Amino acid sequence: MANACPDILEDAENGLPGTMRRLLERLNDHLKELDRQVKELELQIKLWHKENEASQRLEAIPGVGPITASAIVATVGECYRVQEQ
Repeated sequence: MANACPDILEDAENGLPGTMRRLLERLNDHLKELDRQVKELELQIKLWHKENEASQRLEAIPGVGPITASAIVATVGECYRVQEQ
């Protein structure tokens, strides 16, 4: 829907009532803002991840990325530290 919304809104001959057109514009603007916020939060999580040893160790597990690793550390904490041998 987000990709098609600009085309729908720009088509003046699609029979879309003005009220619905304005509603879709507002919803599309809201989706763009939410997308911007998600990107900002992902960046903050990745920056935190780069500073956190436990999160980086978890990322070394195949299939675990920085977002998942950070979420695990945030949920479980760093109580699982493995001692170097």
